Order: sequence, then structure tokens, then C-alpha cells
Amino acid sequence: MSRKKSNRTILEEKKRAYRANQRVIANAYQENETLEEEITAGENLEIVGIIRKHKIGLDNLEQIMQGVLPAGESLFSEEKDKTEGFTLPDFSGKTRKKSEKKTETKPKEEGIEDEEV
Repeated sequence: MSRKKSNRTILEEKKRAYRANQRVIANAYQENETLEEEITAGENLEIVGIIRKHKIGLDNLEQIMQGVLPAGESLFSEEKDKTEGFTLPDFSGKTRKKSEKKTETKPKEEGIEDEEV
């Protein structure tokens, strides 16, 4: 007949397992920090490579990052964000019936712009 473990023995085993898990977690966090630094460094090198490839100067880069073209026109205006004739694909697996009509948005009237106050 085997002897039953005491509560104290069971508690000590659980404490040892807990401390071992804490060490594993701490090592995983440290490894993730290292990986995050390496990923950031790699992304930065990629960005620098793109900038050099397109021969973008520091002044132009600053304008691009601010979203401004050299003419002072915004890169991020609503009109430039619109893509005419584009509809998102249906990923539901169902095909569109021929009787269904595509809805189109009405284009903004030319020459009318919002006034700034």
C-alpha cells in the first residue's frame, strides 16, 4: 500500500512548479523584447532602402510624412481616396444574382468646395 503525500509536500511541489513557470515566462518575455527590437531594426532598414531607392530627400520626405504634395495639395483628400468602379469581392461563398444591381455613389459636384472658416 502506497503512502499518501502530505499537504505540505504537495504544496512544495506546486510552489516549485510555479517558480519554474515564472522563469519560463520571464525568459519568453525577454526573448520577445529582443525579437521586437530586431523586427523594428529590420523594418527601419526596409524603410530607409525604399527612401533611397526612390531618391527622396529629407525635405521631400518630411512633406510626404505630413501628407502634403509640393504644390500644397493634400495627399489624403476625400476625392483621392475614392476609387471609382471598385466593389469589394463577396467572400461569403455566395454568388451575386444577375437581377441584383450594383449601387453606385453619386460623384461630388465639381467646382463646389467646402469653405474654411
